[in-house]
Amino acid sequence: VAVTGTASTYVTTTKESAATANVANGVFSTTPTPTISGSPVAGQSLGINVGTWAPSQDSFSYQWSVGGAAVTDGTGAASTYVVKAADAGSTITVTVTAKKAGFDNASKTSSATGTVTLPSIASAPTPSISPTTALKVGATLTANPGTAPAGATVKSYQWSRATTST
Repeated sequence: VAVTGTASTYVTTTKESAATANVANGVFSTTPTPTISGSPVAGQSLGINVGTWAPSQDSFSYQWSVGGAAVTDGTGAASTYVVKAADAGSTITVTVTAKKAGFDNASKTSSATGTVTLPSIASAPTPSISPTTALKVGATLTANPGTAPAGATVKSYQWSRATTST
């Protein structure tokens, strides 16, 4: 700081203080652990509850991780994450970084989700066999898979035979 003094019949004089030590960046006093909302099921969207940071941040950045590895395909830095089929069997976390001018960035990582699963077909079709009457050795049976929901296909057939003794 510079101080200037004046008085009548005196020369105006200015004196400067010694410089202070460097001013350190501020530190966030409250850094809540973020929580993930949504279900870890392929095709579902996950969101983040970042909580209330103090002082309030200028912005947040995000980094989603699957199985401990950062998602680097361009979707890993968004505030939401759409679970992929390739994520099945892994857990998901997100690291939130708060930024504020004059403050050190602060990061917190969420707890892991449950293990990612693939979705179930809500109304699986009931298969049938034809013919259902007049069955005898050498007869040809046909599997009718039923009507699958839109987008589903039959992947395989597994025949089984029950034997009965009389």
